[in-house]
Parts: sequence; C-alpha cells; structure tokens
Amino acid sequence: AYTMLYGEPFTHTGAILSYDINDNISITGGGVMGWDNFRQQPGAWDFLGGATFTTDDANTSLALNIITGDTNQTDNINTTMYSAVLQHGFTDKLHYVLQHDFGVIQDGVNRGGQNAEWYGINQYLTYDINDKLGAGIRAEWFRDSTGARIATTGIGGAAGTGGSFYAVTAGLNYSPNSWLKLRPELRYDYFAADGDGSKAYDDGNEFDQLGVAMDMIVAF
Repeated sequence: AYTMLYGEPFTHTGAILSYDINDNISITGGGVMGWDNFRQQPGAWDFLGGATFTTDDANTSLALNIITGDTNQTDNINTTMYSAVLQHGFTDKLHYVLQHDFGVIQDGVNRGGQNAEWYGINQYLTYDINDKLGAGIRAEWFRDSTGARIATTGIGGAAGTGGSFYAVTAGLNYSPNSWLKLRPELRYDYFAADGDGSKAYDDGNEFDQLGVAMDMIVAF
C-alpha cells in the first residue's frame, strides 16, 4: 500500500513500554530515534505510543498510535504522524480492516519553509475459504498534497508534484503448510495530479497502470 510504503516509518530504534489496563484496553509509550534511524542523528528522539481497545468477544478492535518529534537534532523540524486501525470480524471467515493515517512535516527546509502533509485511507476485506486458502481485496486512497512523501521522479512523474494515488488490489493467500505462504495478486493504480497533469507511471507517460505480482513468505 502507498500509505505503508511512503506514509509511515518502517523501523524504530529505541525503547517502548506496554501496559494492559484491563482485558479490553492496553497502552504503549516510549522513545525512538526518529523515522527509520539506527545510528545517525542520535539526539533526535521522538515519542512513539498509543492505545488499543478490544471488545470482550475479540471480534472488534481499535488501535490509535502516534509518533512525533524532530527529524534530526539540529534543524528543529518536527514530523508527526498518527495511525488509526479498526478491525472487525463479521463472521469467523469474513474480516474487515479500515486504516487511516495522517502525517505532517512542520517548516520543512526542503520545501522553502512550507509545511507538508499527507494522509491515506486503506480498506481491506478478506475471506478465509478454508484452512489453507484465503481471498482478499484492498482499496486505497493516498493523498500527498505537496509531493513531500512520494518523490514522483522515482515512479516517473515530475519532482514535487502533489496529487492523489488510488489503488485496488485483489489477491489470494495460499498456505500449503505452516511455514510457507504464497500471495499472487492483481493490482490497478491511478494517479490524479493537482493541476499540472503530471503522469506517474511508465516513465511519466501514463496516468495509470495494471500489475500482476506474487510474493512468498517463509516463517521460521
């Protein structure tokens, strides 16, 4: 998903504590060294924390998390992002997930002192056909209003182009055994630029694209 690839940090270095208030509510909180930072700018500590609520029957849960702090220890540039994830099981086999992220960079020096923001909405619907096979569909809207998160030169558009990315993905999860999962998928992407008509795919020649992919997960 665009939101997870461009809108969120992948890794954290730091420490987090968790506490279960009761059977339904748990909280976390701690400090990390910024986004995807292992050893550079160690003085830029961010707060990372949140809360999760789960119903008594465990069919529904809501998780709210936030990360906020300076990008590095010298420039005094704040990056803040929150994520809300709602999960609900309609039946034992049919499951729904709604994810919303919102992020902002305040006074980004790379944007001439202008703030930048991005946000996205992901929706997942999955169905367990049997113990080994499942099917799912994901629909996404990711809004990068200033091109701060997706440098569209990397996928074929003009640098700094703001716009909305839309994607619909359908796929299968096949687990022939406990340690192997195969995931073929069909995906459609569309980019709507703000005003200038920039194109994001096929080296800047297309507004949309259709892709077929498969990955394999080995658990150990």
